[in-house]
Amino acid sequence: MDDQMMIGELGDTTDGVNFPIDPITGKEDEFTPVENFSYAGYQITREEFFAHAKEPALCLCENKLYVNKVCLRKAPDTSRVLVMVSPEQKKIILKPCSEETKDSVPWLTAKGNARQVTCKPAFCALIADLTGWNLHNRYKMIGKMVRNKGDRLFIFDLDAALIYPRKATIDEEGNVVRSKPTREPVYMESWRHQFGLPVEEHERMYSINRFDDYVVISVQGKKPQTPKKPELDKEDA
Repeated sequence: MDDQMMIGELGDTTDGVNFPIDPITGKEDEFTPVENFSYAGYQITREEFFAHAKEPALCLCENKLYVNKVCLRKAPDTSRVLVMVSPEQKKIILKPCSEETKDSVPWLTAKGNARQVTCKPAFCALIADLTGWNLHNRYKMIGKMVRNKGDRLFIFDLDAALIYPRKATIDEEGNVVRSKPTREPVYMESWRHQFGLPVEEHERMYSINRFDDYVVISVQGKKPQTPKKPELDKEDA
């Protein structure tokens, strides 16, 4: 009886060879066991190189900060968030909170749609100083959702932003008629010739285990000022 139970747990046997059971499927394990496998030399491909329509996203453009509808669907019971910035880690956290929370800002409209939160010039200047960004372009970050002691957090990496440069439309006389961010992103110069970070560095950089470096910044103002747009010439168009 004991021998039969042992054979059942290991799976079928052929010529005395035991086939282990996959703990996920409950069937014979089809994965070949190997010893001393190493991830050395492998790079984890950046998620920004793939489609990500179902992932939470945060955008910054000029003096506007806004999220996509995925964020709203993941926290349907709240209309406000805290905007938390870590200058050291170069990350932004959006933390859903109650209406009474000091420094919270609304992230949806009365109709339940994603809202563009107007930022004061001081906030834009802090972000530009931290990242070196030109906020006349649009910057989009794909986020991760984590739970910390019951709190829901949306975490965005400033160093992993997709850049949508602003393109100018110029008339026959060389005057700028209008300008808007392009639909296709460009990538950070540091991403050239690499798929992503080495496995060891990836695990070190993206393990979220502390929140002490975050500071809360209020980004809503009554009379925001749009930064002065730089002049564009034909070469920039």
